[in-house]
Amino acid sequence: MAKKNQIFEIVVGKRALTIGHEVYPLANISRIQTRELKWFGKYSTFYPLRRMASLAGGVALLVVAVIVGPRYADPDGEYALEDIGRQFAVLVLVLAGAATLWLSGVLIYRVFLRRTYYLLLLETAGAQAALLNGTDLKEIMRIRNALVAAIEDPPASAYNIEVHGDVFAGDKFTGRGYNVNKSGRGAGQ
Repeated sequence: MAKKNQIFEIVVGKRALTIGHEVYPLANISRIQTRELKWFGKYSTFYPLRRMASLAGGVALLVVAVIVGPRYADPDGEYALEDIGRQFAVLVLVLAGAATLWLSGVLIYRVFLRRTYYLLLLETAGAQAALLNGTDLKEIMRIRNALVAAIEDPPASAYNIEVHGDVFAGDKFTGRGYNVNKSGRGAGQ
């Protein structure tokens, strides 16, 4: 089953380039470039480290407050809320441990398993747009070279460029809602 915004062909005509439902005049295309997608914000690679550090700081403050706090409240060291505070601290430690485990998994995925996305950007006289994106750099480069050849020497008749591999249309990534700006940086909606 094909993905929702996956495209299968690009039509290059005498004067126009058609990708999906968008048509670009060949004469108005000023630049075609490929870029590697750079993640930022909460999708950046090392963002979970910030969360893990803040969790560690909060847990450390809680442990200090639970252990040291009741001793200052009662000189004998017996305080009615001490046991409740320790139980609360254990609960918070378990939750913080689970959150840290989850964030560690996210970090490991982003460092070792997340695939690199590449963009094919087209700049016309008016604006720049992300035409294609995907993880198959060779396929994106092949399409880019075919488009550059069509701009340099417009064809006598229209022809199709078949799209294969993990390449999708536009600035959306496989339905996950990541947007791309003209500098090649990705952000969530």
